[in-house]
Order: sequence, then C-alpha cells, then structure tokens
Amino acid sequence: MNQDRIDLSEWVIHFVHDRSLNHYPKDVNLPLPFCFDRLGKPLIHSLDETAYDDQLIYENSLDHPYGLDANARAYSVLKRILFDGYIKSGWSFRRGRASIYGPRSAVCFTEMPLYALLAYASKRNNPSSVEAYGIALRKQELFKAGGRPVIYGLSGNHKEAFSGDSYFEKGFRCLASSCGVALNEQYRYVAMNLDKNKWIDWTHEREWRWADTKENHEVPGFPIWVESQNLKLSQILVIVKEVWEVEDFLNSMKTHYDARVNIYDSTYDRENFKNTVVVSLEEIDRQLSGSSAIRLDDLPLKNFSYISPKIPSSEVLEKVKKALIKAKDEAKKAAQKDKEIAPRNKNGYICDVCGFATVVTSDANTEITDALISLNYASPCDGECYFIYEVTSGIDTEQALRVAEAAAQAAARTLSELLGQHFSVNSRWD
Repeated sequence: MNQDRIDLSEWVIHFVHDRSLNHYPKDVNLPLPFCFDRLGKPLIHSLDETAYDDQLIYENSLDHPYGLDANARAYSVLKRILFDGYIKSGWSFRRGRASIYGPRSAVCFTEMPLYALLAYASKRNNPSSVEAYGIALRKQELFKAGGRPVIYGLSGNHKEAFSGDSYFEKGFRCLASSCGVALNEQYRYVAMNLDKNKWIDWTHEREWRWADTKENHEVPGFPIWVESQNLKLSQILVIVKEVWEVEDFLNSMKTHYDARVNIYDSTYDRENFKNTVVVSLEEIDRQLSGSSAIRLDDLPLKNFSYISPKIPSSEVLEKVKKALIKAKDEAKKAAQKDKEIAPRNKNGYICDVCGFATVVTSDANTEITDALISLNYASPCDGECYFIYEVTSGIDTEQALRVAEAAAQAAARTLSELLGQHFSVNSRWD
C-alpha cells in the first residue's frame, strides 16, 4: 500500500447506527428472510425466528436480554451485536424498498479512513443511517471471508426483473437477467446515475459488502465473536464515542468470554474476544493530539484496551475463599434477624411477596472475578454481570423477598469490604 496516501486504509468499518423501524415496508412480515432459495422462496433463519418469538413474549419487559427498543441508540445496537456474536445481515430498506439486490442479505462495510467516516457522519447528521460507532476488520481478512467492493452502476441501463424474467421474485428486488449480473453477485450492486435529472451517487461511501454466498456459517450474519471454522480474524477493532463506553463494553465482552456460549447455544470464539481492541473517539483524539486526518492504521493499538483474563495467584484464591465463608455467615445472620422482625399474618407467614435475591458483580476484568470463576463461585449472566450464588445458597428465607434481600445485601457488603471490589444485589419476584 502507498503509505503517502492518507485516503487509503488497511481496514474496513461496519458502522453501527441508531435503530429505526421506519425504514421497513408496512407490508413485509417479520422476521425478515435471511435469503431466498433458487425457486424464490423466502427462508427465515431459525435463530431469527427464535429471537423474534422471544422478543414478542418479552415485548413489554426488560427481563429478556435480547430486547431492543424500536428506537434503540447506536451503542445499544453495538451491544446487541456483541450479545449475538455476529453482525446480522440485512436488506438495507430505504423508504420501504430493499437496497440489497438478489437473493441474499448482506453486511455493509466502508473503506473510508476513520477521519472521513467521522466527517461523513457529522455532515449527514442522521443517526438512523450513519453513526460514529463501528466494528473494524482487516480488509485482507474480509476479502478472504468473501467480502467484496460493491459494483457502482452498470455498463448498460439499470433494469429490474419483472414477470417472465428468470430472475423475477428471486429476492425482494433483483436486476433483470439481461443486465449481466449473476444472482449470486447482485448483493454487491449499488445503483448509480450521474444524469442531473436523476442524480444517484454513493461512490463517496467506498462500500464493501459481505453475503454468505457459500453457506459457510451457522448464524444469519457475519461471525465476529461466534465460532466459525471458515473464518479467522487476527484483530477486531470496536469504535465507541466515550471513554465510559470502553470499560462498559470490555466488561460485557469479558462476561461473554467467560460464558463461552450465548443463550441460544452458539459457541463464542474466545480467541476473537482476546483479539478485540476497544477504542473511544475521546481516547483517539487525545492520543493523536487532535489530528484532523485520523486513520485506524495510525493508531497505537497497544495503548488501547483489551480484555485480559488472569490466572489468580494462590494468595488471591485463598483470600476469596475466606471472604466467601465470612459473607455467607453474615448472610445467615441477616436472614435470621429479618425473619425475627418481619410482620406476619394470622397463619404465621411473612407478609411479603415471594422472590429471590442474588449477589452480583459487574467488574469483569479483575483477578478477584477470575478467582471466583476458577473456584466455580461466579456464573456469567447475559454479558452484564456475574451471579455469586454460593454466598446465599441454602439459606432459609421462607420464600420472602425481604429476607432474601437482607441476606444478599449483607453478603454483598462483606464481599465489597474484604475483596475491594463492588458487589451488589439483583432481586426479582417469584
């Protein structure tokens, strides 16, 4: 690569934007098909069906980790990609029409250098179309995985398939067979017209697209953090805006790393987690002293943040064991005390709802947490925290939530004091 060309980059970026259901046509059923078969039958991926059914069940609840608000912000969408482990491919609907042609949905990337992407996002000022959050991959590795630059325009006229054409209804939208673009390559096509009367020009986006044309993967999208024998990534960059989002994303990533699988039993690629660096635009600006031509290629990646699984020392393991014993003892005392003062009905039952309370910690990248995991005392939960069941298990709470909370709060306070890490309580009704 010509190092004198600041407009070139070895990276491609999948930008993540705010979610907007307004782009979808009113007459298309959800979930959307992942692809169309050779006869033009729409095929819905089993993971999309399961996730969609779950979202319907939990539509008005925050209990389900898959839940995404209809107008979720870009950072929440980025966390959803982490939760899934893949970038979901789609049809890029614009004004109700698919902008991805052919029978296969696609994932979009740009090879614009970072400074150009940030300027573009700022100029468009449309968070539902482009935002300054992203996932970046080595261009060479995307190419090896099947990603290709888009095809801007045709040698002849743009013509779409209509009834009688062999390509008709083989996707949401297909080019006519006479255009000379095979169905398998139509996902790459982007309409272009430089006629002043009907100007269409997206070449500034320098777009690449990826589709699972060889049916290599078990997920409905591009595998980033889930295992795939047909895809190897040496490094992944996650771009966020603010410094606090770096720590939050790293904590979630480490929790998924420890969980090993997502809730739908897709196995995570733990090496890809360790090969992921998370950078914020605030940090980049500080590292490069406000340079106006920031490229990913110029970043001192070793200075930014990765997850760092630790092997706990024998001293830390012993410290954690003693703290757990003390915390459980305090939990038992607190439960007993609360049962003695709790109001009861005429039948002797505590006047309270039934429920459970569990000690949790959200600090993932610490030796204390890794010690809890190695001792089988910590269970990762949904990429957000770790449940420490050991300190409250077996305590008689008479199924009263207030008693369970008293026990868990005492245990959490004790662990926080003895281990120098924040522990809190997660409670729920039964």
